[in-house]
Amino acid sequence: MLKLVITPSENGYSVTDGNEIASTKLDGGLSKSRKDKENAAAIVSVKWTVLSKLEYEYIRAFYRTPAKTGANEFLIDLLMDDTGMTEHIAKFVPGSFKTDEVDANTYGISAQLEVKPLDEDEDYNNGLVASYNAYGTDYENFYNMLSNFVNVQLPAIPVFDGS
Repeated sequence: MLKLVITPSENGYSVTDGNEIASTKLDGGLSKSRKDKENAAAIVSVKWTVLSKLEYEYIRAFYRTPAKTGANEFLIDLLMDDTGMTEHIAKFVPGSFKTDEVDANTYGISAQLEVKPLDEDEDYNNGLVASYNAYGTDYENFYNMLSNFVNVQLPAIPVFDGS
């Protein structure tokens, strides 16, 4: 699978998570909801601001040829599920790819991508929520102290081997 190697501008993101819930409004009270599907694709609006004609031509050529104007999946690094870039499988949403700006040597391209979700680490998510609920903004300090204890101090303690 080919990869689009020019990453979108970090300030040009909008992520709408996939809807995995079926919901029915009730006359009184909260809606009735249930999980309906697994791994629903997210819709991600992205923008590339590139500073050379070659980068602009590369993105347009990638869209027209390997991506087949939205028909084929490709790899792309996105800032979505984490605080850093992670590689995702995506497709262009048909009709969303457009040139927004052409100004001297600055080119702006925007598009919507349909993005497959990464496998979630449910234990990590539950632990993060429980820890943050317990420690609030001090969670990061607590995590750093715990990490230091487990990874630095604890391994340095001599182990009694029974002899």
